[in-house]
Amino acid sequence: MPSTRISFPHNDWQTVDQILTEQRRRYKRVLIIIEGVYSMDGDIPDLPQFIEIKKRHKEFLMVDETHSMGVIGDRGRGIAEYYSDRINPTDVDLWMGTISKSFASCGGYK
Repeated sequence: MPSTRISFPHNDWQTVDQILTEQRRRYKRVLIIIEGVYSMDGDIPDLPQFIEIKKRHKEFLMVDETHSMGVIGDRGRGIAEYYSDRINPTDVDLWMGTISKSFASCGGYK
């Protein structure tokens, strides 16, 4: 079966929850992909809410830290540090990003 992509409005965890409540049973595996900081506006997602939705609907969550690593958190360690008092970083299944933005280098990680 081919994969399906379902978009949701920018940073809108409520709509993600609604979509999954209505459609989750149709899919064997689901991956929610969000960014740590959205580069155009500097918005920060409500990561604790996305984690809660991921757990409730039994899905995977990926966070792209390309624009948050080196920028947010007390020591610039990204969105996990930013929410360190409210989340467990191991609740995110995939952390990824590039090191070419904040670290003036080349490459990436996951």
